[in-house]
Amino acid sequence: MTVFQCACQLCSPSLEMGGRLNVAAIGARTGLRWPDSNPFSVRWIDPSHIYFEPPPGICLNQLMRQLETKRGWGQIVGPHGSGKTTLVNQLELRLRQSSLPVVKVVLHRKVWRQGFPQALSATRRGGTRLIVDGFEQLPWVLQCVLRWFCAWRDCGLLVTSHRDVRLPWLVQTTSSLAWVQQIVSRLLQSCPRDVIREDDVRVCYDRQDGNVRETLFALYDLFEYRRRRGQVKQVQSRLALAPSQ
Repeated sequence: MTVFQCACQLCSPSLEMGGRLNVAAIGARTGLRWPDSNPFSVRWIDPSHIYFEPPPGICLNQLMRQLETKRGWGQIVGPHGSGKTTLVNQLELRLRQSSLPVVKVVLHRKVWRQGFPQALSATRRGGTRLIVDGFEQLPWVLQCVLRWFCAWRDCGLLVTSHRDVRLPWLVQTTSSLAWVQQIVSRLLQSCPRDVIREDDVRVCYDRQDGNVRETLFALYDLFEYRRRRGQVKQVQSRLALAPSQ
């Protein structure tokens, strides 16, 4: 496994002077109205739609070059909620810019039986770049079968997994509080000041044992509670200032 360090502005999180993440920017804008929707709702944090905020040490350009040298083979390994799906979605977008066909299959515990035939069918076309999100859901024998067909047809095989599945290492994803703060800062750019504070993010992150996805879900509940409380206070203030009849 190779750990990459990237200095390009495209792939690296924004840094303030001294090389520290600018987490003070969370909710820093003032005079802004409440957004029409919760910034932590699924529509904004769905891995298939959101902008990938690379953790320190991960560079998309470097990962793409490594994929090319491995003919499209690689594994992204990490625990739940560490950004594997979001990362593989960004790599998928770049792979689709090439002339080679790209097929992505998402496997879950209950639907891997439907996903395996789809993945196997994709290998019929030589040179296909196959992406399997949740590769470890397949039984070991079927993993071997899929690897064999991909090698036979000269297909690429890029997978995400919670454990090592004996493919070339691409990257191991891990979460960090600084990375989560960076994501939250981006999500809260149009929100009033101090709706979600830095300490709130830290507490939610610790309670969710570093699971980024669950941390954002917890912040959704906190944001919704404070938004409703803030709206009630606004109504009460208006009523108090209204002239009596």
